[in-house]
Amino acid sequence: MRIGTKIAFSQLAMGALIVAAMYMAAYWVWAPEYERWEERQTADKEKWIQHLWAAEEKRLALTVADWAPWDELYEFARQPSERKFERDNLSEDAMSNLRVEWMLLLDPAYKIRYSRSLLGDWEEKERLRFEEDWETRLAASPDIQEQLRRGESVKGLAILNGRPVLVAAQQILHSDKRGPSAGYLVMFQAVDADLLKEFSQMLQASLVLEQDKTLQEHYGQMTGAWFEEKDERLIRAYWPLEDIFGQYGMVLRLDIERHLYQEMHHQYQYFFLLSLAVLIMSLFVSVYGLDVLLTRRLRRLGDFLADIRNVGSEKQLKLPSGGNDELAQIAEKIEKMLERLREDRYQIDKLNQALQGELKERQKAEEQMQYHCWHDALTGLYNRTFLEIVLNEYTQSGAKGFGVICGDLDGLKIVNDTLGHEAGDALLRRTADLFRKILPETAITVRTGGDEFVSLLIDIREEDLWNWYQQLQTEAQKQDGSQMPLQISFGCRYQECCVPGGDELHNLLREADDAMYRQKNFRKQSTRGVVIQALLKMIELHESVTNGHSQRLKRLAEKLAREMDLPEEQIEKVILLAQFREIGRIGLPEPLLTKEEPLTEAERQEIQRHAEIGYRIALVIPELESIAELIRTHHEWWNGKGYPRGLKGEEIPLESRIVAIVDAYDAMTNYSVYRATREAEQVELELRRGRGLQFDPVLLDVFLEKMLGEEKQTQEVE
Repeated sequence: MRIGTKIAFSQLAMGALIVAAMYMAAYWVWAPEYERWEERQTADKEKWIQHLWAAEEKRLALTVADWAPWDELYEFARQPSERKFERDNLSEDAMSNLRVEWMLLLDPAYKIRYSRSLLGDWEEKERLRFEEDWETRLAASPDIQEQLRRGESVKGLAILNGRPVLVAAQQILHSDKRGPSAGYLVMFQAVDADLLKEFSQMLQASLVLEQDKTLQEHYGQMTGAWFEEKDERLIRAYWPLEDIFGQYGMVLRLDIERHLYQEMHHQYQYFFLLSLAVLIMSLFVSVYGLDVLLTRRLRRLGDFLADIRNVGSEKQLKLPSGGNDELAQIAEKIEKMLERLREDRYQIDKLNQALQGELKERQKAEEQMQYHCWHDALTGLYNRTFLEIVLNEYTQSGAKGFGVICGDLDGLKIVNDTLGHEAGDALLRRTADLFRKILPETAITVRTGGDEFVSLLIDIREEDLWNWYQQLQTEAQKQDGSQMPLQISFGCRYQECCVPGGDELHNLLREADDAMYRQKNFRKQSTRGVVIQALLKMIELHESVTNGHSQRLKRLAEKLAREMDLPEEQIEKVILLAQFREIGRIGLPEPLLTKEEPLTEAERQEIQRHAEIGYRIALVIPELESIAELIRTHHEWWNGKGYPRGLKGEEIPLESRIVAIVDAYDAMTNYSVYRATREAEQVELELRRGRGLQFDPVLLDVFLEKMLGEEKQTQEVE
């Protein structure tokens, strides 16, 4: 046997042993590490889904806890037939924002007194079966009844009429926790595909809720533990869910793709093929290695391979060629391979650049998502979720020098009802800016609800906390005539040291919140008065633009009313209407009110909205409620061609007909942005043209006969 053949066989045997040893080492080292990593990833996802599930239950329970001690809800629970609370607080948008699909009010005997649902795809029979199932299960659960009767919260999963729902319930009491109870508040959130999809996106794994009786019998005895099954493609984990009635009715299934496991097997195959290729190439070199000519050619080839690191660079090397044997063929194949490598490297560089760009975009999106997850979109402050996280951290670790300041924006509802939600949002942003301005940057300021704010301060002195508290109250009381004043109730508490794992932080927050509500209740009436005065101030600013039109109108309207021998009560309404008839204009854009050019049809229709706007504003101001309907009808015409309702004749209130005449007279005899001043003869002629059309004929005759001459003399003297 030739020495070359011996060398080839010896190297072949040695190479096979090395490849086998490397393959076995890889199998015993890599495979367990992949599986351990896969198990850790699965365990993390299982813990995370349990955390998400618990967080969703807690969120629903916190919503019920916020609503249950609410005076308005207490009164509504006692008299569900009064629908004002439902209209103001149980709209579809409000319940959607709370992520509540169903709400029940139970009487003290646990019977349904009121039901409100957003599940529009349910039929009436299905809804009734849902409610009957709830009453039946609750009636058969004395433990839950006793828990609710003691004032404790009930939360968890329930299977009602075959549908899985998250449920939270609590006793309805006054805001100061006094009784007797008005019943019980129950809120439901459907565990539907949207919720599971939301969890699946967070987990990056498939999540399914199953009601298979076989699965329930198989996994129902595991008492909340996870059970896993594996195959070549998936890790399938099951978590049995116990409902609030103590039954295992559902199984939560988590499907995790085994990408790492499959990739590991692919690498094993690639490793084996690569090792085999290396072994074959070594055999060819051994067989022809002793040849002198081959040695020289291999040296030239070695020189080329020494610079192979430059593949893909601007310096393009050429493989030395010559001959027509196996080495020449190998050289040719290597050249083609290098060409492919150059192309592959170019493609890899392009792909790497694209991946880097995508990675930056994803990092930016994740940062933005995290920001929105922990911040309030309107004010930019932290939200309630972040507050719970911080409180839990401080509760576990303890805190020194802990201070709490609570704030509640008073009068927000009346501002929203009168000036619109944009004005209310502006007040909320100004309140947030106030906290940012006064408190240090280390303060954690949170918007906890619609009009409630909380600031947490750590490692501070008590005197500093009270100084900031006083500054907040002082700054909030500053008035700016061009803006709606801030009316904020504050509460403040301080704790020198909070023991880790104790309840001091939550108690401190509750005490500060109670102090804030005491201040809010004390100043409740004055707050409404301040808001109303601000609205009147805005009317005065508008009056300065119209050169005292309302003051002249009050005088003329009162005079005409007395000419008609009206009772004093009606005369007072006429005077009040003359002053506040255009209150709805404060809800219109200022440029539209001061525009000197002729109005377009769309702008005219926008202006005409002020009658309805004024009607709604007057309804929420007790001092103006009696003239709300008069404000809405003071632009109606005698012939029915006025606005907004098209009333005619005596359908129009008498007070509105009086103000309509004097309003038209004063508008024509005084300058405004809409028209120039007219001569007295033109004014009288124009009024007579409107007799029986725009104006009440009887009232107009009295005005022209008994008042017009006197007004002409008054204007000449002026």
